[in-house]
Amino acid sequence: MQLGDLIEAAREAAGWTQVEVAAAAGCTPLSVRKWKNGAVPRGDYVERLRKRLPGLAALLDEKFEAAA
Repeated sequence: MQLGDLIEAAREAAGWTQVEVAAAAGCTPLSVRKWKNGAVPRGDYVERLRKRLPGLAALLDEKFEAAA
């Protein structure tokens, strides 16, 4: 599962739109759509979403613990 997939899963679980995710990250909705299609988000966007998008921090922690 790629980073964009984790963001998408957290977005859907939280009931957020791509526009709401973009606003929370400080980017455009086009960027969010690109992440869904495999583009890698900038680190500052990920950090903002980690703090603001419910469930994303847990998914990231789980993903990177499993990889270690």
